[in-house]
Amino acid sequence: MKASRTRKSLSLKEKVGIIKEVRDNQHESRVSVAQRLGIPITTLNTIWTKRQEIEKSYAEAGGSSLKRKRLQDGKFADLERALLVWFQNIRANNTSVTGSTIQEKALELAQKMNISPEFKASLGWLQGFRDRHDIVAKAVCGESNAVDDTTVEHFKENVLPGIIQRFDLKVIYNVDETALFYEMLPSKTLAQKAEPCHGGKKSKQRLTVLLGANADGTDKLRPLIIGKFKKPRCFKNIKNFPTGYKANKKA
Repeated sequence: MKASRTRKSLSLKEKVGIIKEVRDNQHESRVSVAQRLGIPITTLNTIWTKRQEIEKSYAEAGGSSLKRKRLQDGKFADLERALLVWFQNIRANNTSVTGSTIQEKALELAQKMNISPEFKASLGWLQGFRDRHDIVAKAVCGESNAVDDTTVEHFKENVLPGIIQRFDLKVIYNVDETALFYEMLPSKTLAQKAEPCHGGKKSKQRLTVLLGANADGTDKLRPLIIGKFKKPRCFKNIKNFPTGYKANKKA
C-alpha cells in the first residue's frame, strides 16, 4: 500500500504495462495483481475498463513497441489486415482459434484476393503474423468472458458497495459448488529423463460439494455433499454425518 500512496500519477507507458500484466496473468485475481504492482485495486479496475482508449492513445503517441511491431507489415500486408479483422471478430465471440484455423482462413482470403499462387500460409509466415500482431497461446479457463467486464466493474464499484453498507458482514453469505475427483491421480510425476512418461485413463468419479460462509468468517455453513447413490454401501450402519448428503445421478 505504501507504493500506491507515493504514486501521484501514472504515465501512459505505465498504464499500458499494467494492462499487459493483467492480460498476461488472467488466472491471477486482479486484487493480487494490484497488490503486486503496488497500486489500489480501484485504479487497476479503472485502467482495465479504459484499456482500449489507453492503448490507442499510447500507440498514437508512437511509444508502444507493439505499435512499431505492427507497422512492420509482412509481405502480404492487405491480406494480414483482413485476417486480423476476422481474428478479432471471432475472438470477440469467445471462439477458440488455432494456428491451423488461421492458416486455413488466410488461404481462403488469399484466393479471394487473387494472391493464392504466391501465398503459402507456411508455419514461418504464421509465426511472423503472430509476432506482428502480438498473438499468443493461452489456456481457455472458465466462463468469465460470458459476462461483460465493464458491466461487472460498474456493479462492483458503484452498486455493490451501496448494497453491502445496508447489512452487517455477518449476514452476508457466499455459497458455491465444486467438484471433488476423489479417485483421480496427480497429473505430474517424477521420472528419469530417459523414461517414457505415459499416464493411464483418468478417473472421472466425483462428488459435488457445496460450501458456504459469511463475509466476516464467523459462520461456516455445514457442507453439502451430492453423490450418485442414495444409499452407498459405505454408509451402512452410519447414522451421523459431519456433512449433509443428497443423491443425484448427475452428481
